[in-house]
Amino acid sequence: MQSSEVAGWQPSYARLAAEWAALGAAAPGTAVHDVADWDRRLAELAGEVAGLRAAGLWRSGSRTLLATLGLQYDELRLTAALAWLLRPDGHHGLGDGLLRRLCALVGSEPTDFDPVTVDLEEVRADTRADLVVRLPGAVLLVEAKVRAGEQPRQCARLAELWDHEDPTLVFLTPRRRPPTTAEESHDRWHTVSWGDLAELTRAATAEAEEPAPGVLDVVATWEGTV
Repeated sequence: MQSSEVAGWQPSYARLAAEWAALGAAAPGTAVHDVADWDRRLAELAGEVAGLRAAGLWRSGSRTLLATLGLQYDELRLTAALAWLLRPDGHHGLGDGLLRRLCALVGSEPTDFDPVTVDLEEVRADTRADLVVRLPGAVLLVEAKVRAGEQPRQCARLAELWDHEDPTLVFLTPRRRPPTTAEESHDRWHTVSWGDLAELTRAATAEAEEPAPGVLDVVATWEGTV
């Protein structure tokens, strides 16, 4: 900073110092006199905040464990969590509660919900399906997106390469946007958001006898995936 700039600030500092001194010297009972009491009030507020923090009522930082680990936008991990919750025999304790609700949401009508297989990262030719769920009379193929864009003809290739199984195609995104690479299969894709999954999972959790603690962390993470 140039010396001329410093000299230009000096009158302003002097004026502010004079104003502050006048506030501190104000007569008791006036509004400006309250400034002199700020230190005491700030100390009281700091004590209240400390008490709230100790009781767990004053919170900051990440809302979920997954966010703390930096995984709240990790497409592979979030999809793996979905796969976990869709397996009826998983330790999540929801049974087939989420699977049934997701099938109903996208209009899939399996003849039964047992047996169920859930596969991650299934590859055909040069194309990878993020998640494929197979159950009697129905197949769900999920293409999940968080922040990544679509690859050239990605959704069209998925529809073509898995076509012989006649899957219900699900495009999962933060804001339920439609795919841009579906081409002729555009009308076959059902758009679902991570928030939709969170809502379905909360409903399944409400009916579960003993849901695993991790379920709620996954739900809270999905709710923040926007």
